[in-house]
Amino acid sequence: ANSTSGQREGKLGIRRRVREEQRSREMGNCLALETPDKSKNKLKKFYKIQDTFDSIEKVQTALRQVGLESSNLIVGIDYTKSNTWTGEKTFGGKSLHTIEADRPNPYQQVIEIIGRTLEVFDDDKLIPVFGFGDNYTADKKCFPFFHDKRPCEGFAEVISRYNEITPGIVLAGPTNFGPVIREAISIVKAEQS
Repeated sequence: ANSTSGQREGKLGIRRRVREEQRSREMGNCLALETPDKSKNKLKKFYKIQDTFDSIEKVQTALRQVGLESSNLIVGIDYTKSNTWTGEKTFGGKSLHTIEADRPNPYQQVIEIIGRTLEVFDDDKLIPVFGFGDNYTADKKCFPFFHDKRPCEGFAEVISRYNEITPGIVLAGPTNFGPVIREAISIVKAEQS
């Protein structure tokens, strides 16, 4: 009886993995989100958002359709040395943090796009921003973009402050998201109390 039971469990496990792989293929280039299913009073595991958007407005509309009404954004910037190695292959041999007057670096591009996309959902437009992985904090801490720990006022200030401080930061590592995650948890707890 034990071998039959074990065989059955093995087959079920294989079927389950096949179903998961099929679902993964069906999702294709989609964003997976957990959303409440109000009709059944349950939590849906996934809701497809097709990754075929051709405008920021369409991304915002899709986010609203799946229930995003507002958000308190927190930004973490990776200052590890991996930005140098990656930039050697993808950014003309330069660090991904290289700031040039004639073209934005990948971080500047992402900050700008995320700002244009998500800032409308941040009611107070106060955005705490932290760097991590630099020579000073390594993988132990993160640092606020302002010494007094004040948040940036909108993404225009995020990009402005990024441009001010980044040239003076020495990239190091290793990569550890833990300090930024702990800082985010601390901010959320403080706002809830």
